[in-house]
Amino acid sequence: MVEINLRHLCGAMWGELGHHGIICKFVSAHACHKFKGILVPYMQQKTCAEMGDFMRILWLCNTPLPAVARRFGSSGSTASWLVGISGELKKEKECELCIVFPQSSSPNDVKIHEQGIYYVGLHKKDIDTAEYSSAFEEKLQCCVREWKPDIIHIFGTEYTHTLEMIHAVRQRARIAVSIQGLISVCALHYNDGIAEIDRLRPVWHKNAFASLSLEQREFARRGKNEVQAIRQVKHVIGRTDFDYACVKRINPECIYHKCNETMRDAFYHEKWDVGTAKRHSVFISQGSYPVKGLHYMVKALALIRKNYPDCMVTVAGSDDFIKGKDKTPYGRYIERLIGRYHLQDNIRFLGYHSEKNMVSRLLESHVHVSCSNIENSPNCVGEAMLVGTPTVAAMAGGMASLLEHGTEGFLYQHNAPYMLAYYIQKIFESDGLAMEISEAGRKKAGILYNAENNRKVLLGIYQDILNEL
Repeated sequence: MVEINLRHLCGAMWGELGHHGIICKFVSAHACHKFKGILVPYMQQKTCAEMGDFMRILWLCNTPLPAVARRFGSSGSTASWLVGISGELKKEKECELCIVFPQSSSPNDVKIHEQGIYYVGLHKKDIDTAEYSSAFEEKLQCCVREWKPDIIHIFGTEYTHTLEMIHAVRQRARIAVSIQGLISVCALHYNDGIAEIDRLRPVWHKNAFASLSLEQREFARRGKNEVQAIRQVKHVIGRTDFDYACVKRINPECIYHKCNETMRDAFYHEKWDVGTAKRHSVFISQGSYPVKGLHYMVKALALIRKNYPDCMVTVAGSDDFIKGKDKTPYGRYIERLIGRYHLQDNIRFLGYHSEKNMVSRLLESHVHVSCSNIENSPNCVGEAMLVGTPTVAAMAGGMASLLEHGTEGFLYQHNAPYMLAYYIQKIFESDGLAMEISEAGRKKAGILYNAENNRKVLLGIYQDILNEL
């Protein structure tokens, strides 16, 4: 790994990392004092038009990728959905990829060159906020100016830096925005299934009073920036009927490109079998805030336990929301709900899972569940289908674009926990059905998440955008 603390390099115009054979150019602090001297490669500064097929690609992501996440105090699970496609692009000799993301762990802007990809962590004090930052827009503007990308690909619209990047780019026709989740839509369904009294109940959290209702209001505020961002771009990349409908409602004139996602490599090489799964075990990949619908799973578990008292639900993802003294409003709500149904011995929270651990958890689980109030195309469902773990998912958002009900998995009305319980028990009752769903799910996933095909489609989208300039 090559890592440079840019604060000490701001005054330098040229530098050489001789032992790595990389000639680099440093942006002068005098040229752009707000940018703090971001490192960019001096080689290949020309655009595609000047160099033929060569393509310089700049990604803006919400968080660092796992390859550099720990440098910024994050777990290796951050932005895991981008690992597969970034690895595929790295195979393309005619592409050069720079991944930019906001970070608050270091007071400096940090540049890392790791395994053929350039990573730029731009310092931003407040990332998870609806407040617009002109200072961060300037940083992004300088980054674009120095990197000179042919394509700027923004992943996600949930955060303000998406709008800040759009404003930072003069030629917005070079920008493509990928839809991940749609926070403006999530805000509408944030507290589905939770009683008004529980939404309003105040909780002392991080030295302030918080509530589920206030959290929903903040989602709505951030959603306004998302709507502005989508309205101001020409090219949008999505993959479901849900995101197509939502995007076209906001910006009917945008050009919509379809490109499926690529999962992490480990999920392509394992195969689930009911004979080795732990009987009556249910796995959920995350449940730390209301949109993920864990409260529906708790209610469904109360019904399942009547017939299967040994049923165990395992919840991965962050467990900070429910452990320790600083519980979130949702964590306290879930804690009360578990107590109400006396399910303390039937549900466990295991925290962050590595890629390897996630695969192992899917292989040993009898059923995988996605119980969200709203989703676009959750990676947990794609990963479960690739491995072959039978999936029961809420019929919400883009889920119907991922699996066919009754053959590749089961879909249920998202606010009907009794139907969630029914389909889980249906899989428990029949090993033959479980294996049929497993095989059909793996076959469908092999098509949706074909890494080589998705790489070609994405590069084709990039080329189509360039051809229009």
